[in-house]
Amino acid sequence: MVLKPKQFLKTLNKKNLPNLVLFYGIETAYMDKVLNNLREKVLGETWEFNWSVLEGEDTSLEELEGAVTASPFAAEWRMVVLKNAMAFWKARTDKERERVIQFFGHIPCHTVLILTHPGELKEKKGKNPLLELINKGNYPTVQFTPKEEDLKRWAKKTLKKKGIQADDERIGWLIEAAEGRMDLLEQELEKIVLAGDIEMEREEKAPDYRQVSSMVYMGSPALMEFMEDLMAIKGHIYL
Repeated sequence: MVLKPKQFLKTLNKKNLPNLVLFYGIETAYMDKVLNNLREKVLGETWEFNWSVLEGEDTSLEELEGAVTASPFAAEWRMVVLKNAMAFWKARTDKERERVIQFFGHIPCHTVLILTHPGELKEKKGKNPLLELINKGNYPTVQFTPKEEDLKRWAKKTLKKKGIQADDERIGWLIEAAEGRMDLLEQELEKIVLAGDIEMEREEKAPDYRQVSSMVYMGSPALMEFMEDLMAIKGHIYL
């Protein structure tokens, strides 16, 4: 059951949460935002007592078992995040892996264990018992790899809130500059909002001096064209 982050959050029932969830994809910044959202939504003010984050490579099986089996404090739920879960899995011996599968199949009813993987889940020869367990148990798998159309809609909506209109060509240029990643695209959008527009056409007149610093910061193509023309006419000494 592969879901987008928003789908997962919408279908979440606080009274009947899944005990095992897998997050994966290249959007690690967005993944962290969703984890924080879950923490606030499910645990509220008690989160400090009922929230554990473990790093895959540095976590022993005993540490994970201890965190997962601990009882909630003054709350109904406890949440445990195992980051870099595939690295945790690879570091286990065959005997430990059998123990992991048995343990993950009997997670306490009061605990939600979230496994995260910062990247795609590539198909390899041989089966991965951990992924098989998640698939057979129909546990939620949340993919943090947005498609270009999703990024375009999100970017347009973000800019529209700031009163800035942008067509598909300009948004596509931004997505390409951000290498298709939402966290980098968010940085590009912040630059655009700071500059006040996303114009890529040439400037026919000198820009307002108050806008120049932000245009330089965002590498405005319009400003670059104007500067090049001005230098060609007046010479580099003029600049």
